[in-house]
Amino acid sequence: MTDLFEKGKQLLNKTFYKDITEYETFTHFESVFKGAEYNFIVPKVEENKFDWGKADEVIKTQESAGVQISFYVENNLTESFKVKLTEQGYKFLFDDVHVVKQLTESYELGEIDFIEIGENEKAIFIEKVKECFPNFPNNEEFCNFCLELSKKPGNKINKNLAIKIKGEYAAFGSILYSKDLNLGFLHNACTVNEYRHKGFHTLMVKLRANIAFKDGVNIIYANVEENGGSYNSMIKMGFKPELRFNVFSKSV
Repeated sequence: MTDLFEKGKQLLNKTFYKDITEYETFTHFESVFKGAEYNFIVPKVEENKFDWGKADEVIKTQESAGVQISFYVENNLTESFKVKLTEQGYKFLFDDVHVVKQLTESYELGEIDFIEIGENEKAIFIEKVKECFPNFPNNEEFCNFCLELSKKPGNKINKNLAIKIKGEYAAFGSILYSKDLNLGFLHNACTVNEYRHKGFHTLMVKLRANIAFKDGVNIIYANVEENGGSYNSMIKMGFKPELRFNVFSKSV
């Protein structure tokens, strides 16, 4: 695994994840959420060296608590695991590419109307995110989580932002960052339907990156689907693909 992945674990532990536990042949990411798209077994070794017994023990313990677990397999290990996972009933769910950029200066934004989302904006925040992702199972839960995360004291800072156009909400996005780790994680981004394909995703990336950069953080990353809209937009901005993972789940 790369330095980005290791630092990312430190940033996300006790924020997005209740616990990140290291075993000899895999890492277990235990999310604050219960869905398969959040909870992962991440192999460290080829399939023939993998401790399936210990992994099954972890999976059964989590399932007894109502938690669904996926396998989050680095691209260069995927061929090794594909047959075994298929035999066990797992199916490919999505790919997850970690794209990263080291900033040397802040982005030029011009005049932009933005706010930090608080309790007063909570209802509209949830409403608009639901409109953006109508098929996503836990929009409200995730938005509430982001708002609570921004209230947590400590050296991991979460900001939830909205861009407005003539008083109307156009785009939303959050960033979790740590000055100690010199790392910022872009997450929970969406553009309101009527403002899509007008550059607001790019603008929201720049806005969030600038906030972290102003606070002394210059390495920014995000997890995006390869060749999706967000991926292509960020590649054009100079982000580089650092890692690709493939997610296999029984909850397809």
